[in-house]
Amino acid sequence: MVSDAGRTAADARHETRRRREQRTDAVLKLPFGERVTLECPECGQAFETIIASEPRTSPSFDSCPNWNCDAFFKFRSDGTESGPADAVSSRQAGLAQFSDD
Repeated sequence: MVSDAGRTAADARHETRRRREQRTDAVLKLPFGERVTLECPECGQAFETIIASEPRTSPSFDSCPNWNCDAFFKFRSDGTESGPADAVSSRQAGLAQFSDD
């Protein structure tokens, strides 16, 4: 085991992801950049969510919004998004309004 003094941020991220992967109860795939309604596979409660980070990066992890449910999810893109540049540019506003020109 690596001591805290020799531990890097990359080591901590890897360890956190490994713990989350082990804890995951279900993998939910959804389209990038779209708010969708999902149903918890454990308790059946419906909830809305979105993957709004950069496409094709690490998956997101979160728990069921139902207070009585302990399910932990891994959210992954379903792979339907276009390339990273296309997905970001399609929803990003221009910055011309902040220019002094």
